[in-house]
Amino acid sequence: MAVPGVGALSGGIYLATRQTILGIGRLIAIAPTILGFGLISFSLIIF
Repeated sequence: MAVPGVGALSGGIYLATRQTILGIGRLIAIAPTILGFGLISFSLIIF
């Protein structure tokens, strides 16, 4: 339960410290792709 909180906090800090919004569209396009790959990799883990 702590990992999503850490991710949200670090993402919020990253977005708050950006000087400009230029390039934010690219970040919005890349972030769901990374999330998708992460979910697929977690689903393939055999316990």
